[in-house]
Amino acid sequence: MNWNRIDKSWNEFAEFNGVELKYSEQNLFHAIECKYKVDFETNHGHSIFLGILWKSQDGHNRNRTRISTKFESVKTLENIKIKQNGIKSLFVRKNRTDFEKEIVQNLKNLNGKYLTLNNNVLEIELNRILSTKSEFDKVTELIEKFKTKN
Repeated sequence: MNWNRIDKSWNEFAEFNGVELKYSEQNLFHAIECKYKVDFETNHGHSIFLGILWKSQDGHNRNRTRISTKFESVKTLENIKIKQNGIKSLFVRKNRTDFEKEIVQNLKNLNGKYLTLNNNVLEIELNRILSTKSEFDKVTELIEKFKTKN
């Protein structure tokens, strides 16, 4: 994992959206926790991208990304909940719509943990930190699909 590339891509994403990247670092003795936060308005609503990177002295790095978008809409969007767990999704897989199947595949491609849309708030958690422009674009496209579907 190239930490300089992560810094650069988060800065570029913030700059592209016309906001400043909020970066914080905390030393936790056994690891350093780095947080990247981009908070901005879009034509859909308000979005927050939060990337968390744990840099361990032992080389056991962990990371994740949380994305939250509050859609501004007169019409309430249909609620949806998707998790990447094998047994439950085997049962539910047959009952999914084509739209949900596409979302599940996109989430799997991004190494997603879960996706929830509830009361016009879309929340996505990834088991990795976004580190390239194309990854940010994929997440942005995923958010766009929810807005254009309804």
